[in-house]
Amino acid sequence: MKKVFLFCIFFIFSLFSTFASKIACLGDSITYGLNLFYRSKASYPAVLDSLLGEYYEVGNFGLSSSCVNYDGDLPYVKSQQLADLIDFDPEIVVFFLGTNDARPKNWVDQQKFVSDYNRLLSYIEETIEDVIIVLVSPPPVFSTIFGFNSILIPTEIKPAIIQVAEERELGLIDLYSVFEGKSKLFPDTIHPSSEGARIIAETVYDFLSSNNYIFEGE
Repeated sequence: MKKVFLFCIFFIFSLFSTFASKIACLGDSITYGLNLFYRSKASYPAVLDSLLGEYYEVGNFGLSSSCVNYDGDLPYVKSQQLADLIDFDPEIVVFFLGTNDARPKNWVDQQKFVSDYNRLLSYIEETIEDVIIVLVSPPPVFSTIFGFNSILIPTEIKPAIIQVAEERELGLIDLYSVFEGKSKLFPDTIHPSSEGARIIAETVYDFLSSNNYIFEGE
């Protein structure tokens, strides 16, 4: 009887081990949870961690002001957060950059954005074995505050991310469409409120679940 019990425990453990146990949220200040009260609980990675339950560990690797552009003012590729993400060794990376590339000092053209976006993706894929990457197109920026060119996101950045997702056959979460016209969820016109962060987490969770990237039996 004891052998049967141990076998069942081993079988259950093996079953759960076939699903992702670590999910890394790569991104900028939206991922970090800037301006959120009690960020460690209210940021979208923290809410996602709560939604997923005990069989998953979600890491927040958000870096405020970071961009895709390798020559920008704060390239994510050169960050300690990326090094920490690599050490985290996740099974899934939620790749959520692009908002800060809508600032004139970080924007060259769509070709440059696509090139650097692909370079960063390739680095992650080459460094983390068998990693699953899910791309996220950023939500709208609802003003030109801090020098953002808000029109770049729907006209240049979102189409570029869609292009990369199609060419690399990667999953894509379209947060621009989710939040279009919902400026009240972005108190400073750029960063989501706690409700907005919760919606991001739920959107990511629903995508991972509907594409069988996660196990819903926990």
